[in-house]
Amino acid sequence: MTGRNFRAGCGVVALAALVSCGPDGGFDPDLRGWMGGMDTASAAAAAAPRPQPDQRGVITFSNGQVAVAQANDTPSSIAARLGLPAAELAAHNALPVDAPLQVGAVLVLPRAVAGGAPAAGGPTVIRDPFAGSQPAATARAATPPTPPT
Repeated sequence: MTGRNFRAGCGVVALAALVSCGPDGGFDPDLRGWMGGMDTASAAAAAAPRPQPDQRGVITFSNGQVAVAQANDTPSSIAARLGLPAAELAAHNALPVDAPLQVGAVLVLPRAVAGGAPAAGGPTVIRDPFAGSQPAATARAATPPTPPT
């Protein structure tokens, strides 16, 4: 690198560092201080609690199922409990088949398993943080298209 390019590069880095300083003088690399802070504490506090799983650890939602890990679970032990191939469940969650799971860890099931009571609750409301307090969309269960006759 030539001396001129090195000095120019240092100047760009210094300018970028200065630009990322927030209005209060603190370092603000993602510029949240300039955009009102993007505080998500109220959204986290308003989140609904996770539904209780059935005796096998399965929670059924309108668009899929998850399994909640119990003590000493691995993807293989959960798959055996639910009648799924261990390799399929592990691959679907990007885990090794024998990976130890923490109690309460959630694995997405690759396909529906029999049983499992549906989670209570209405439609999920998705809010756009930039659009004020109006809901951006309401998530609904997918309805398969009607085949042509």
